[in-house]
Amino acid sequence: MSSQLSYKTTIIALASLASTACGTQADSAAERRALIALDQAYVEHWARNDAEGVMALFTETAVLLPHHGDTPRVGAQEIRDLWFPADAPVTTVTRFEHRVSDAEVEGDRGVLWGRFDLGFEYDGQHYAYEGNYLLVGAKGPDGAWRITHLTWNDPPPVITPAE
Repeated sequence: MSSQLSYKTTIIALASLASTACGTQADSAAERRALIALDQAYVEHWARNDAEGVMALFTETAVLLPHHGDTPRVGAQEIRDLWFPADAPVTTVTRFEHRVSDAEVEGDRGVLWGRFDLGFEYDGQHYAYEGNYLLVGAKGPDGAWRITHLTWNDPPPVITPAE
């Protein structure tokens, strides 16, 4: 009787562990999809020239590490001042694509990287870039993922007169 009880207890314990592991894998996959959705929302807001939508995706303490060795921008206000200065001509995104190569999530933090292709018009010039990017996100207390760190690199832009 004792060995039969022990056998049943072992089976129940293993089944419990297996179901917990499956649930964790499913949760992890869902969080990975949520991080990728954050990245896609970033691209979509830029493609719609939606400054408020872009900025809403960053935490207040986010860090932006721009290309070409430019000065890091720390905090949402510094990022806004770089990308959306009040006294500058409007930037119009003409194309923007992110191709995620990999994404990993551990707890409430995640990182993804990939390639990007970006075209925009600014002050009578058309700019074209392609390169690599790295995005770090965090899941907040509200359950929403936001960008905590973002960097990209690329060769110098191809600049031609706007049509």
